[in-house]
Amino acid sequence: MSSISHTVQHHWLKQICTHDRLLLRNQPFVSAD
Repeated sequence: MSSISHTVQHHWLKQICTHDRLLLRNQPFVSAD
């Protein structure tokens, strides 16, 4: 169970990192204010 949770979490974090990278590339720090 623990290893499954770890795998899912890793995949989720990987998706978020990729998504954030795309957002930063499209509009860097537009709403940083």
